[in-house]
Amino acid sequence: MILSDESRYDLDENVVYKKLLRLPSTVRVKWVKEWLQCVKGSQRRVVAKILARKPAVDDSKTELKLCRYLAAKVCTQGVSLRQIAEMDCMDLFANGDQYRWNVLNAVDSAGKDRRPTLRIAPENVIDALSRDLDGLFRIHTYFTVHPQLPLVILRVQLFDLDRSTRRSKVASRSPFYVALPHNSGTLIFSAATDMYAKLIVSSVVRRACHKNGIVFQKIRDTPTRNLHTVAIFCNLTQDASCMGPWNAYANSRPEYSPLHEHVVQERQYLSSTLASSAKERSSLRFKGPGALNHEENHQNKSEYSSLHSVSHAHYTVQCKSTNTPNISFKMKLSGTDIFAGLHELCDQTYIDLKKLPGWLVGENGPRCGVILNGDFQESPE
Repeated sequence: MILSDESRYDLDENVVYKKLLRLPSTVRVKWVKEWLQCVKGSQRRVVAKILARKPAVDDSKTELKLCRYLAAKVCTQGVSLRQIAEMDCMDLFANGDQYRWNVLNAVDSAGKDRRPTLRIAPENVIDALSRDLDGLFRIHTYFTVHPQLPLVILRVQLFDLDRSTRRSKVASRSPFYVALPHNSGTLIFSAATDMYAKLIVSSVVRRACHKNGIVFQKIRDTPTRNLHTVAIFCNLTQDASCMGPWNAYANSRPEYSPLHEHVVQERQYLSSTLASSAKERSSLRFKGPGALNHEENHQNKSEYSSLHSVSHAHYTVQCKSTNTPNISFKMKLSGTDIFAGLHELCDQTYIDLKKLPGWLVGENGPRCGVILNGDFQESPE
């Protein structure tokens, strides 16, 4: 049984409070304003008035009080399944590093087509889930398009059958997410292994195998953090093979057609001749041409922030020679944005930029592997 978007969702106030607190302030305000459209009476005006107040300075205590107040109002006025789903998806987009994913690739078992292309409409997946899980759970589904990646995000929530029909109480299980790429042979699922997750994955895979001879294989033994990293591993975006200083080429920034207007050709980009200062040279090395213009369009980010932040990477460095003893060691890097950190260390002269190899300036993105005599060779985690 599929639950409608307007079904009421009975959540504890502390749960709503934590959900609101996780969202960035701008995203939180956006969600609350949309929620207010369904609120009637004087409470709508009161909440809207409080929401419009802007503190003179960023104050964490004020943010905590505001989230606590909003959570109390949300629980009092009520919230629908769709509104909770929208909040969860906003959290998924804003806090991508908090989510882990398993990836399955479609393979032709007969070997005729090594990478079959699947075209799966989310509506068809929802129909399959309703048909396969009917009689076991009540289901609510919600899908939306990822704001930055060519993915449709499907959120699936399962509910017990023996609950009141007036207010649905969620089963003891977190929402499950399915990411459907556009025209790709890849399926992406939340990294969960319980019974509920297996039922959902099984249903989606059966729906995807509408062609005879299509099987799915897991491409990594360990879950992958962040959908941006998954997109790079699976080559779902045009910049998957152009990371770090090569990213500008993926976006066609450094070279323009002679048919472009003259004003476009005069745009200033960093080049090896223009990069006179050490800071400009490091920016060119880590981010490539167009770095200055990219930073101007993202003023809310640090000047060192990578386009796609990488939080974990590990390498096995091997130097083999007939004249000298062989050397081998392992290197593990972790942090919020490891290549941004290395970039900043270069600017602070703790690291010599001239001696830094390409695999440490982000040329390979989140890919890990073996560095054999200076050359990068990708290997699965």
